[in-house]
Amino acid sequence: MDNSIDVFISHSSDDVELVKMLIDLIRKAFNIPSKKIRCTSIAGYRLPLGSNTSSTLRNEVNESKVFIGVITPNSIKSVFTMFEFGARWGSRLAFLPIICDKSGFDLLSGPLTDINAANANEKDSIQEFLENLGRLLDIPMEPLSSFSSDIDKFEKYIKNDISQQKKCSVKDISGIFAH
Repeated sequence: MDNSIDVFISHSSDDVELVKMLIDLIRKAFNIPSKKIRCTSIAGYRLPLGSNTSSTLRNEVNESKVFIGVITPNSIKSVFTMFEFGARWGSRLAFLPIICDKSGFDLLSGPLTDINAANANEKDSIQEFLENLGRLLDIPMEPLSSFSSDIDKFEKYIKNDISQQKKCSVKDISGIFAH
């Protein structure tokens, strides 16, 4: 039985609704089984019961085919999320960051500005994010028409800042990625 994780989604637990939408979008775009996705704050994607949290997360951050970094004001102020970002960045393995805040690239500063990220404020950028994900997973994308309304809904959610995320400064955590 293959227990490997294909997609690891690093995020703040304060962004649950946003991340649920992202998972739905990914699953519709690629028909990925839930057991191949790790997202610790969402039921059905959490760590297995009884697992050692630290060692399981460490292994999955480093062994997943693709690591998605959900960048929001909440994730930037989460030491644990930034720790996961840094661990994956240091591994030099596939890292797909996506900015999920209406401020877009203005949210980034410090070492995060050197990472080419998708911007969920732009439909084309979301589509490019999904195309990159499919290429890295070596999975063909479902027809765009079957999930384009989900892309629109996701983009609208980000632009409207429905999540009411609190703003914070990347400068507070920029030392995490210091060389």
